[in-house]
Amino acid sequence: MKKILHLEIIRILAILCIMFIHTGFWGHDAYSCTDSHITFIVSLLLACVSAIGVDLFWMVSGSLLLGIDEDISVVYKKRLPRILIVLAVFSVIRYFYDFFMEDYGGGVYWSRVYGDNAGTGLLHIGLGDFAKKFLSGNVYLPYWFLYYYIGILLLLPFIRKVVKGMSTIEWKYFAVFEVCFLVIVKLFEPVIHTRFGVPFFIPEAVNAFVLGYAAEKVVPAEWIKKRKNLVLLFLVSVVFVAVEYTFSVKLGNPIGEGRNVFTDMFIQPLAFCVVLIIRGISLNLKMCSERLYKVICVVGSCTFGLYLIEEYLRDILFFIYDALVPMVTVMPACIIWLLCCFIVGVPVVCALKKLPLIGKLI
Repeated sequence: MKKILHLEIIRILAILCIMFIHTGFWGHDAYSCTDSHITFIVSLLLACVSAIGVDLFWMVSGSLLLGIDEDISVVYKKRLPRILIVLAVFSVIRYFYDFFMEDYGGGVYWSRVYGDNAGTGLLHIGLGDFAKKFLSGNVYLPYWFLYYYIGILLLLPFIRKVVKGMSTIEWKYFAVFEVCFLVIVKLFEPVIHTRFGVPFFIPEAVNAFVLGYAAEKVVPAEWIKKRKNLVLLFLVSVVFVAVEYTFSVKLGNPIGEGRNVFTDMFIQPLAFCVVLIIRGISLNLKMCSERLYKVICVVGSCTFGLYLIEEYLRDILFFIYDALVPMVTVMPACIIWLLCCFIVGVPVVCALKKLPLIGKLI
C-alpha cells in the first residue's frame, strides 16, 4: 500500500517531539533548573509544543487503523501479537541494560542520571523481578506507550464500528465533548482549586485515536485545502501554545520544589490542529519529487524503531551535549544533540529492519 506523505511527516514530527520530552533536565525540563531567562522561555515553550508528540502518534495510528476494513482475527492474530513481542523483547533488552549500566557505572550520562547510585549494583536481577516489573509496566517508563497501544488494539474492532457509524452531527457533538472535557475540566481544578465531580471515562489515548480518524476521513479535503482555513488553524494553534505557556507560568509553579506544569490542557486540540495543517499543506502541494517522497517515507518508517532505541542513542552521543553546553548554552546544545541522535538513528534503524526477525517487528 502506497504510503501517505503527510502521515509520514507527522510521524517524523512526533518522534522528534518525544525525543525532546525524554531529554529531561538537559532540555525539556531545563526551565525548572535555570537562572537564564532565555533558557526558561525557550525550554518551557518547547515543552508546551513537544507535548503533542504522543497524540500525533495516536492520531496517525487512528487514521490508518480505524479507516480500513479487516477481519477481527487480523487484529488479534497479527497486530496484537506483534506489539506484545516487541514489548517483551525490548523490555528484556532494557532490563539487562539497566542492570549492566547500574552495576558498572555507565559513563558520564548514566552517572548524571543516577548520581551517587551509579555503579552501586542496586538492581537485583532475577526472573521474578523482571516478571513483576514487566506486568506492571515498570521495566522502562517510556514503554507505557506500548502498554496503552495493546489496550487500544484490544478495543480496535469495536472502536471501528463506532466511528464508521457516526453521522456528521454526531461528529460535531464529539468535537464539543472534546472541548468541554479535555479543556474545561482540566481548567476546573487548578483555577477553582477543587476537583470536578463528573468522571471522564474515555481514555485520552482512545480519544486521540478517534480524532486521527476524524482528521483524515471526516474533515473534508476541500475545506482543509483552503488557505484561509489553514491560516485560521495556525492562529488557533499559536493561541493554544500561548495559553499553555501562560498557565504553566501562572498556575504550574514551574520553578522550585513541587512544580506542576500544566502543559496538557490544550494538547489534543493542538495536535489535531497540527495534523490538519500538515494534511492541508500536503494536499496543496502540486508536486513532490520521487526522491524526496522516498526519503520522507524511509525516515517515517523508522520512527517506531527510533522510539525503541532513542535513549541508547542519547546515552552514546551524550558527549556532544557535554562538549557544546559551555560554548552555546543548554538549549542549542540539546537541540544539536537530539538532531545528531536522529541523524545517526535513522540508518541504525534501517539496518535493524533488514535483520530477519527484528525487521518484521519494527
